[in-house]
This record gives sequence, C-alpha cells and structure tokens, in this order.
Amino acid sequence: MSEVTSTAATSSSAPDVKKALASRRKDVDPDRKYHIAFGVVGAAIAFGLVVPLLSPAPKPGSIFVNDAGLISHVNNNAHSWQAGEISSFEGWTVKQVKKWAAVGVSQGGLLNSQQCNVGEIPGIPSEFDARKRWPDCFAKQEDRVYHQGNCSASYAISTATTLSNRFCISDPELYSELQLAPQYMLSCDQHVNKGCMGGDLDKVYYFTEGHGLVDERCFPYAAKDARKLPCKTKMQCDDKKRYRTSSYCVMTDGAQVRSEMLLNGPVVALMYLYDDFLVYKSGVYTPMATATAILGKSQEPLLHAVKILGWGEEEGTPYWLIENSFGKEWGEKGVGKIIRAKAFGKQMNMGEYDPRLKRDIVLLEDFVLSAVPYTARMKEIHTDPDAPGGKKNKR
Repeated sequence: MSEVTSTAATSSSAPDVKKALASRRKDVDPDRKYHIAFGVVGAAIAFGLVVPLLSPAPKPGSIFVNDAGLISHVNNNAHSWQAGEISSFEGWTVKQVKKWAAVGVSQGGLLNSQQCNVGEIPGIPSEFDARKRWPDCFAKQEDRVYHQGNCSASYAISTATTLSNRFCISDPELYSELQLAPQYMLSCDQHVNKGCMGGDLDKVYYFTEGHGLVDERCFPYAAKDARKLPCKTKMQCDDKKRYRTSSYCVMTDGAQVRSEMLLNGPVVALMYLYDDFLVYKSGVYTPMATATAILGKSQEPLLHAVKILGWGEEEGTPYWLIENSFGKEWGEKGVGKIIRAKAFGKQMNMGEYDPRLKRDIVLLEDFVLSAVPYTARMKEIHTDPDAPGGKKNKR
C-alpha cells in the first residue's frame, strides 16, 4: 500500500516538476543568451589572435620557390611579364636558394680589368638576337641550357656557354659542335675560385687563359666541385684538348655592350636576384614592388651571372635577352627578357645601389665581360712566322 502511495506521489509530482523548470527558465535574465553569444564570439576572436602567435607566419626563407600566392600575385598585378611553377625548383625553398654562395667580381678586377676598346657603332639596331645572327652556332641551344642545381655555378656556366658561342662565331666550320664544360672549371679551378661555393667573373678568365676548358663530353656537368668530383677524375673522352682564351676586357655602359655583341657575340653580366625572378615564365621581367631581394649569409644581396644574347623592346619596355642557368623549364626554354636601364653609365656602380631599397635596376651594365677565344687560326699565326699576320709579316 505504501508502495502504491509512493508511486502515485511520484506521478502526481511530475507536472509540478515541469512547471518548476518552466518557471526557472522564465526567471532567467533575458540578456543572458546574448552574453553567452558574445562570449562565444569573443573566445573565437581570442583563439584567432592567439593561434598566429603560437604558430607565426613562415619566415621568408622557408617559403617554397613555387609559392602559389606569389605566382598568382605576379599574374594578377604585373604589367609586362608572367610567372609560373618551375619544375626544376620543385620542392625548393627560398632558403635553399640563399645557400648559393657569392658570385661577383674581385676588388682587383674592379680596379685593374682592361677596358674593352670598342666604341659605339652608329646605327645600332633596336633589336638584336645573336641566335638569329649566327644560327649555326646556336643550332643546339635548347640542349645546352643548364640547371645549376645546389651549386653556385652561374659564373662557370655563363662563361663556358658564352665561350662556346664565341669560338663558333670566330670559325663556324671548326667549332660549330663545340660545347665547353663548366664542370671542368668547378672541379679543376681550386686556387682562384671556389667551385660550388661561388667565384669571381674576372678570375674565371685567369683560369681559361692559363688552363683552358675541355669539351662537355669529357667532363659532363654534375653540379659538384672538387670536394665531390675532383679534377683527377678520369675524363669520359679520349680527346683532352684544352680550349683557351687569349684575353678578356670589361665594358661599362649599355651602348658599348651592344656594339661589342654586334661584332663578336654574347657576353657575360651580373644581375641581382629577387624571389619573383625564380618563377619567371615570359614577358619582360621587372621586379614587383613586393619582390624581395635574395640575400646571402652575410645579408649581402646575392649576384647571379647570366649570358646576354641580345636586346630589344616590348610594348615600350627595353630589355636584355639573356640565357639563364635555371633549366629549360624556366622562362622560354631557359631564355628570358630582363628590363634594361633606360639611362646608361655610372649610375649603376656596384656597391652604390641597394636592391633591398630599389627595384629599378636588375642587370648591372657597368661591369660586363667579353673574352677573346684563342682559336686554331690564332695559334697558327703565333707559331707560323710566314702566315698572314705572323711574326715576319707584322709591322
């Protein structure tokens, strides 16, 4: 009986419990739900502020070369050029590029290099491409574009490829197939330059004059230096002939550079490196206002060596036509156009321009190098006194 009474009491109290709960809900402060809502929003905002502090944005050096945001920014905002992913830089970070060591010119080279004895030629054309002027010497151009890899070898690559062209231009029948080996310079020039740790353009020619270079077939490019691929490595050919230069000289303004190229072919120059240049695909490259100059270990702007093939103008923008060493996927099969300074001369003295602050100069026109190949004909003249131009015929 008592159990029944207990059960009945429980059943009759259920509506009272519901009423009590309803009464409690009615007594709740009506603004409380807004307080809760604002609390949730505030927590979300705080979380959004704290997370970046705990996980800061990646440092510039850790950003991938093929950064999608950078490429999109260029393609949406650049007026004269386009960017794209470069497969040869797949997986690379800007930090890896920064490990490329310094390429430049020695202090002695700046002070003592011989000036090229070439004046401005009247009627210089508005456009010029060495590949069209001497087609036999560039027939295999696409197959001869290098990717320097994890090796600061632009100084060796630009020198070797330029000399290959110049040997052919001097004697197409004899040298049209010649492709000189930059790897030989990296492995065997252990006293003047530093292999994959960089080098000075003026010192390169000390080596080419004194030791010469061998054919690419004999010492194929491996992106290594003497530490991993020593000079004593057995060559992969029987012909160990050395190809030397007889001299080199320096040009200090754009008009002089163009005159020299019209007469004798490609030359070697230095340029500043910016992060957006690494993903260049087409058009006339001009650093974006947001471009970051790539700096070396000592925070100095990195210099990079390229071969100049010609010049021209596109939609009112003057440019240098260059061959790079980032592989065939970069630019237009390894070739690109770089904005040319509209004023020539000493305004670009090395050391007086900071690419971290300005972006209107890319290629340094006040120290461009030209070399004279020591051809078989020159050797014949030097060794045969009866040859035209030989010792007996000199006046």
